[in-house]
Amino acid sequence: MTAPLPTAGFAPLTELLDAIAQSPPLPELLEHILDAACRLVHADTGVIGLYEPAHDRFRTAAVRNLPGAALGEIAVRGEGLGGAVLSTGGAVRTRYGDLPQPRRLGIHDHEVLGLPIRWRERLLGYFGVSLAPPRHLRQAQLELAELIARIAAVAIEHALRQEETRRRSRRFELIARIAAGMHQELALDVLLQRAADSVHELLQFPNVDIPLIDPEQPETLVLRVRGGTYKQRIGHEDRIPVGRGIMGAAARERRTQLVNDIAADPRYVCPPGVTPARAELAAARGRVGVLERSQEARRRSVVALAEVARVGWR
Repeated sequence: MTAPLPTAGFAPLTELLDAIAQSPPLPELLEHILDAACRLVHADTGVIGLYEPAHDRFRTAAVRNLPGAALGEIAVRGEGLGGAVLSTGGAVRTRYGDLPQPRRLGIHDHEVLGLPIRWRERLLGYFGVSLAPPRHLRQAQLELAELIARIAAVAIEHALRQEETRRRSRRFELIARIAAGMHQELALDVLLQRAADSVHELLQFPNVDIPLIDPEQPETLVLRVRGGTYKQRIGHEDRIPVGRGIMGAAARERRTQLVNDIAADPRYVCPPGVTPARAELAAARGRVGVLERSQEARRRSVVALAEVARVGWR
């Protein structure tokens, strides 16, 4: 029979529920979840990774006292604790050093527990904790960890829905701004500059380019309208052949181009004097935005903007 924990031992759980009720942003929510999990099971280290279904991998989103770990790290199948959870699809409890391809120095002798975070059979992420020897996880701690995983699933799903609602609102605001500019019969460059600034402000793209095809040289893209960091750092007009670059491919093929790993795509052309992007999205009617990370909702936003702008350019 499992010995009950003292009432005071549930304080982290109560605090977590209070935090969830405040609907914090997702990164802050994950910190609350990990803090509660580590305190409830008296863990020495902890980590939460979010699942990226497009790549079938976890990306580290919260860390506690884990040597060498950093936000944004990737865990693939069979690599470390996260990879073991991904491979098995269930809970993993073992000595860290016995995992396939352990990645962390200094915790090889720790007992680790990794649990998937699922919402209605859909994998959202995982969380892992470890205990230094000679301590081991007791049954009561395992049950609490499983409870945290279930609470985390509900909280993360709710946070993701809220984020989607906010993104949808920003998309509609963006389209409304562009449409309002069209009705004002603004000069084309003024309209495009408002579009670039709105994409940067509302969709939070760090860099934005809006190229046009030169009517006298249809094989050339003209870039003079920019938003975000590019607007600040690039003060001149660029002319790029349609046969070059990812946005050249979008213009040439009349098809949206989404590249999540710039380093693996030889078509990418980095503007001089700026930091290379991690990913690029080029809309079918022009390149609109350079992404720090890919999100399907942002892709839809830019495609919608391209279609609205296309009507105004006729």
